[in-house]
Amino acid sequence: MADSWAEKLDIYLDGELPADQMSALDTHVRGCSECAADVLRRLQLKRAVQTTGKRYSPSLELRQRIQQTVGTRPRQKSWIWQIVAVAAVALVVTQTCPPEGDVAFSGPKPSVCAISRGRGSTG
Repeated sequence: MADSWAEKLDIYLDGELPADQMSALDTHVRGCSECAADVLRRLQLKRAVQTTGKRYSPSLELRQRIQQTVGTRPRQKSWIWQIVAVAAVALVVTQTCPPEGDVAFSGPKPSVCAISRGRGSTG
């Protein structure tokens, strides 16, 4: 069986291929016994799964236990992202702000430097 056909067989069985591909694959399956056998196996499996899914359904008690378990599970807050954000801001401030009284820095100080040193937005 050609791999290009094999990967499309499930989509073919679900009727989800475009019309031209559906027609081409249908013609191929009718003339290729290996592909026809594969389609038959997949179709039988699909029907068995559908039948089994309809035959067996969970009891009301099982459904309630699952809903209680899922519904009462405590949500864990992730503080790691807040820590990472604070660390990133601290890194930006320490890397962009020159030390107090640095004479080598001649440009205007970013306002974040003044804010980080507690002097408002003046620099």
